[in-house]
This record gives sequence, structure tokens and C-alpha cells, in this order.
Amino acid sequence: MKNLFAFSLFVLVMVSCNSGSTENTGADDSNSDTTAVDTLALDTLAILEDPTRPKVDVDKLLAKTEDWILACPINIDSNFIQEKKDYLEGSDYNLTYKEAYFLKHQMVKNQPTEMASYDITTFIKMDSLIAFNKMDKYQDEIDLGMARYSIGNAFSRIKISEESYLLIWMTDYATYEACPYGWGTCVWGTLFTNDMPLNTVLLGEESGGGDPPSWGETHVSSKVTSNKIIIKSLQKWGEEDYDSGEDIIETTKSTIEIEITPTGLVLVKETEG
Repeated sequence: MKNLFAFSLFVLVMVSCNSGSTENTGADDSNSDTTAVDTLALDTLAILEDPTRPKVDVDKLLAKTEDWILACPINIDSNFIQEKKDYLEGSDYNLTYKEAYFLKHQMVKNQPTEMASYDITTFIKMDSLIAFNKMDKYQDEIDLGMARYSIGNAFSRIKISEESYLLIWMTDYATYEACPYGWGTCVWGTLFTNDMPLNTVLLGEESGGGDPPSWGETHVSSKVTSNKIIIKSLQKWGEEDYDSGEDIIETTKSTIEIEITPTGLVLVKETEG
């Protein structure tokens, strides 16, 4: 029998088991020296710009989401993902690879976010091929398992406070329907305070893939309130038993708690089960 966990790594959209729980773990270490609160005045919050973050026109980026403001609490689930995917399907995507790189700069460290970040990397690669007029050559040389398309859209904000909000954006990709194949739709939230970007977390995901007789799928949902995010992750791997012909299925569940602060999204706890 094939190793199911090796399959999950191969399609790059699954997550292998990670036992135990992680508590009191912060976001990327890279943001520890670049984000600060001005404590001289309680009513003034000053966020220092991260000099290592790529430069983009922030006003132009934020303008893409100013017409769709969502209020807390809100659930990001499979229905939300499908609704937004249907709404955006067929239209020109509005993110650029530079903006995606800008938003991806600091990611909250948890297993679903880290594994799904491949989807952002795929979009950055595909959009940069278009930007540098190399997409035709890529499509001529595409092979099994390689991305057929990838799009990115920034489409709304979730208001957290008068100073802070989550910029909501989505990535979507698929390979050709061959063996192996893969697809994934992810919803991301990037925290901004006073229009300054801080860090990013995965809020929702519907993805899958396979190389028959093996297959896998991932489902991530979340509930966002004004002070925390609760994320639920479910991964399934299946493989046909050669003797019985029945599927052998393994399942992994995890719950992640994120605290929303004016200076960043902070991982409080990540627990399996």
C-alpha cells in the first residue's frame, strides 16, 4: 500500500499529522522588530513600517476593497468561499503578483496557513509569467501536476475597530485534470491598523487532489469576532485497498485560536482533535 502521508506532500495541498498542541506562539519572528505601539499617548496608535516588506501602492490596493465592508462576527466557511468564487468567476482578477507578495510578507505560524501558502506562491509565479510575457512559453511546456491557471482577488474588509480591519482576499488555482491533479481555493485575512499592513492568516480553504487510487482534501473554516479568530481545519486522505477494493480513509482535525490585537494577529493555541 502506498504511504498516504507521502501522497499528501506530493499534491502540496494536504497536511501531514502533527501531534500535540502549541501554545503562546507568536507570528513570524520577522515582525517582532518592525511593529510597535506608541505608548506616549493612549489615544494614539503608531505602527512602524516594516522596511523589508515589498513596496506597492497601498492606496490602490485598499481601493479594491472599500465598497464591501463586512461586520463582525462573521463565518468564513464553504458557503462563503463558493459564493465569493462564483461572484468573482469570469471577471479579470484584480491582484498583482507584487501585491500578493506584499500581503504574504508576514504570515501567522500555524499548520493550515503555512501549508496553504503554496497557493499564494503559485499565484505569484503565474501572474509574474504574464507580467513578463512568458505565459505562452509556460503553457507550451506545461507538464502533469503543474498549475494550469491561478488568480487572486482582493474583495472586502472585515471591520475590527475604528483603527483596524482585515483585508479579505482570495487565491484560486488548478492543474490540468490528469494524474496527478490538484485544485485549491483559499480565503486570506491580512490585518491592517491605520492602513498599515501587519500579518496574514488563512481564514478558509476548499482544496483537493489525487493520483488514483490515492486522493486527499482539505476544508478550513473560521469565525471572526472583534478580538479573536477561531479556525477549524479538516484534512482527509484516502486510498483504495488493493485486496478489498474499499477506501481506507485517514482524518486529521485541528483548532486554532488567534488573538486580534492592534499590532498583529497572535497565535494563542493550536490543538489537534
